Amino acid sequence: MAALVAVLAVYRRHETQVLRQSEDSVDHWAISRSLAEADLALFRADLAAQSHQLRELADLGDPLSEELQPELEALAEGAATLPVEAADTPEQVRQTTLHLARARQALAELVARLSDDPRPASKPPCFFNPNHGPSATVVAWTTADAIAARVPSCAADAERLRSGANPYSRTVSLQGRRVAWWEAGEVVRPWARGWYEGWLNTSASRRLAGSLPSLADEAHPTPQDAPEDRPRRSGRHTG
Repeated sequence: MAALVAVLAVYRRHETQVLRQSEDSVDHWAISRSLAEADLALFRADLAAQSHQLRELADLGDPLSEELQPELEALAEGAATLPVEAADTPEQVRQTTLHLARARQALAELVARLSDDPRPASKPPCFFNPNHGPSATVVAWTTADAIAARVPSCAADAERLRSGANPYSRTVSLQGRRVAWWEAGEVVRPWARGWYEGWLNTSASRRLAGSLPSLADEAHPTPQDAPEDRPRRSGRHTG
């Protein structure tokens, strides 16, 4: 009888451990999914704003509106096919943000044409917040753990850094406090690796990516040495 009780106790401990690991796994992609949902909603809002501008041009008889309307509609259709709220795997979340990175680049090119500006080169998203769009420059930056790196930045965040201020970083709620996304660890990895897939394939990213669980390759993880935009003092920033 004692042996049976011991066996049951071991089984229950194992069952509890498996359940906890399953819950942890869900958390690791559920937070990323929440971030991606917010990103998608923001992108759709930006598309709506550009659509309004095109309608104003059409009312003025500007032929550019007719030229750009099909491209804007194609972006809207692509965004409509991303039901990220139904995503149930990390890979589906990663695919969503990978699509958004490409769509943000396409939108930036459309806006440049709309403003009669030079077509922007294909660039990785702003490191501090990918919703800022494709980066305009590269800045020297140091993490809170004193890891020096050069990261892609939008023009506004680069100017904030040059003036001694902090960038408007993408933040994540963890255990009752908000942290910059790169401080959130592996729970945001599916979200981050989709947004920054292209940049992660460059030599410039390797040292930083290898030091941050939020960016590390899931197959080769390294030990760790409701979203919003707001200034963060989570590391020393230099222009």
